[in-house]
Amino acid sequence: MTSTPSIVIAGLGAVSAAGWGVPALREGLRAHAPLSCVEGPRQRGRMRPVPKPDAPLAFMRHVRLRRCSPVTRYATAASLEAVGEERAAAIKEGEYQLGILFTFMNGCVNYSNRFYGEVLADPSLASPILFPETVFNAPASHLAAMLGSRATAFTLVGDSAQYLGAVELALSWLGGDGYDGVLVVGAEELDWLSTEAATLFQRNAVVSEGAGALLLEKNGEAAGHSVIERISPTLTYHRGRSRCQAMADLRTHLSPVDRSVCQDSLTPILGDAMGASLALQCVHACDLLEQRECQRINVLHAGGNQQAIGARFALTLGAARES
Repeated sequence: MTSTPSIVIAGLGAVSAAGWGVPALREGLRAHAPLSCVEGPRQRGRMRPVPKPDAPLAFMRHVRLRRCSPVTRYATAASLEAVGEERAAAIKEGEYQLGILFTFMNGCVNYSNRFYGEVLADPSLASPILFPETVFNAPASHLAAMLGSRATAFTLVGDSAQYLGAVELALSWLGGDGYDGVLVVGAEELDWLSTEAATLFQRNAVVSEGAGALLLEKNGEAAGHSVIERISPTLTYHRGRSRCQAMADLRTHLSPVDRSVCQDSLTPILGDAMGASLALQCVHACDLLEQRECQRINVLHAGGNQQAIGARFALTLGAARES
């Protein structure tokens, strides 16, 4: 699948184990050193949590976010960074139609554990206030309400490779006349069950959390922005075709490029951020382009459900976006 150059990456946002914001992600990855870990529950698995923000998050004062889960906080922070203050004001005034697409593996697991724990302990005392926070679309709904967006807000559930599927859907949305931009967010929060489960596949697994966001926008003047030149078909890997072979096939399909960003280069530093992993890869790739570290770059990712996918991003001629 090939994108049209009139659709650009107009904004980036990130929250990761390296900190809050794209600059924190950039500096954390430039250090090429694994971030500190904490032990998982019952000493099974290790975690790299998102650090506390340096200052209180202003958006947490919004009525829809007072009881929100960590994954909603991460996704909202990354989304607001990608959208920016000017667009946020235009969305609220109804002058900018923003579509919202979220992707998850786990979703709001902390509130789910809490609510269903109460149900099992004593159904008559289980708090109904918690239940709306357990559904997959809760973060997208909260974000849309906070921004005042009346356009579509969808959530796609899949493995970590699902994010580029959401990007493809965003491109198709922008092919019509209903949207000025589409925000694609991949997010995840830590919980004990995911951390322990990861050790079944990799004994020394380090599980992480966070969110990555790309704002895709119609723009006739694409100069100075990243664009998606190509998204590969989804390839399966299994006993007949190994993960390494699938990744090599993706490289062949997406060549030529100056550089590649694989999950194997980010995971040792950030940890496995599950549904946020590929989103953070894409944000990192676009940031490298805008920092003029390369002109064309591949993102390659193998999900946990035996599917591999990739995309080729390129920087068009012009001045880079300010960090």
